[in-house]
Amino acid sequence: MSLTPREKRFVAEYAIDLNARAAARRAGYSESYAKAAKLMSRPDIQAAVAEHQAPLLERAEVTAERVLREVVRIAFADPRKLVHPDGTPRKLQELDDDTAATIASMQFWEKADGRRLLRIRLHDKIAALILLARHLGLLRDRIELTIGDDLVDDFHAMRAQPN
Repeated sequence: MSLTPREKRFVAEYAIDLNARAAARRAGYSESYAKAAKLMSRPDIQAAVAEHQAPLLERAEVTAERVLREVVRIAFADPRKLVHPDGTPRKLQELDDDTAATIASMQFWEKADGRRLLRIRLHDKIAALILLARHLGLLRDRIELTIGDDLVDDFHAMRAQPN
């Protein structure tokens, strides 16, 4: 089934910021969040989005392997690598790639007495570990139940009995 011009516009708009609600609005749909969610749940829209994003991801060299490698860097970061044995911070040029990738931000400032201070914020290690555990199947976001035919038959028999 081919997409309508408005649906094609939605796909192109979605690629801008990956915000379905904003993309639906920019494509000319009403403000309703339900419409954006409904669009994104359609297999033909999902396929069109994936087709539209593939060349963008390829040009940006975004692959599942690269994303996983970055998550692993953050999950297993060792903050001791940021400082020398005497506790003074290492220069950025001294950091290996894995350690440098874990830095979220750096802030420098000078106190009134002339001391220079440095604050280094690292990416969230717990969040990275959770992502990695989910990827490896160590965490489940849903419960899967397997029931036998006997249980189904018993359930139907109970429902058929009068109160």
